[in-house]
Amino acid sequence: MPDSPPSPPAGAGPARVRPAGFELKLEQGRAVVRLGEQLFLPGVRLADVQLEVPGVRFPFDVIAGAGQFRQQLCDLLRIELHADAAGAAALAARAPLAGTGLAGIELALRAGFAEVAGRVEGGPAFTARVGAEPDADAGLRLLFHAPRLYGAGPVPEPLLPFLLARAAAPLGRAAGASLLCEPLPAALRRLLPPRGWKLPRVAGVRLALAAFEPGRLRLAWDRAGDWSAAAGDPERLAASEGARGFAAAEALLEAGDAGGAREALLALGPAAADHPFAAARLLGLLSADERFHDEALDLAAAWLARRPDFAPALACEARVRAARGEPDRSAEAWSRLAAAAARSGEGLAAL
Repeated sequence: MPDSPPSPPAGAGPARVRPAGFELKLEQGRAVVRLGEQLFLPGVRLADVQLEVPGVRFPFDVIAGAGQFRQQLCDLLRIELHADAAGAAALAARAPLAGTGLAGIELALRAGFAEVAGRVEGGPAFTARVGAEPDADAGLRLLFHAPRLYGAGPVPEPLLPFLLARAAAPLGRAAGASLLCEPLPAALRRLLPPRGWKLPRVAGVRLALAAFEPGRLRLAWDRAGDWSAAAGDPERLAASEGARGFAAAEALLEAGDAGGAREALLALGPAAADHPFAAARLLGLLSADERFHDEALDLAAAWLARRPDFAPALACEARVRAARGEPDRSAEAWSRLAAAAARSGEGLAAL
């Protein structure tokens, strides 16, 4: 039964249009209060929120509706939020870029991931992917991965995920190439107290869904559901596993020591060169230093023989060929990269 706001007093003018109120439902012998789909914030819609009213004894006054439980401490069952392209753009605009070496950040929502595009100050354009996974039950980890640097510049390609995480730190906490954030408490504070409802208990509530779709991000927390990486990105899984497997080199990159990370990976020999994640890091590091361009081309050729569309190898070859004054071969590598990226769903406006 709707929990509607009171009518304005006589003479107060026309009533302001408000979203639908809370509804009371009886489900499997329990009282559940629900607020359905409506605009939550600019670019963000509330798809669903459900609260269980504990200790309800039957029968009770159903006619009184959901409002009778405003001041009762409820338990959160589920909340789901949808952010659209406008919400993503607003989020990107909140990242302070001063001192990061990055500029002109844009964010687009793709199938399975978000794509960040921008420029390195004094250098070329870049892109990277953003994936999502749970952190500490209700927390959200945004992982920056699959960086692509479209030319030579002052920042080696593998440093980009760490710079992006630092740029996004006001939205959470930077941890390596990830941003750790807790949007659930803030969402509940914005949603419930302004409507006269107490903040619910959230014990047992976990991040259940983080799904990137074209033009939309769906986030849901649920007390009953398990984590679902719907439409997940295989590159995110590989990056998450790779960061753990090569933690020493990742720590050096986080500290900004690109040379140290390069030497750490080279010291591992085939264990790094034959692993997709570590090889991608190596290709970016080797191509950033002219002294290692021969090794960069050798490693790129070895990977392209195995995987002709291996993006880190194509980008590496394009940068090295350009640095060596071979524009035709560089352009061919960029063209192959653009085709491979289009097949994987990336926008790659930089190309």
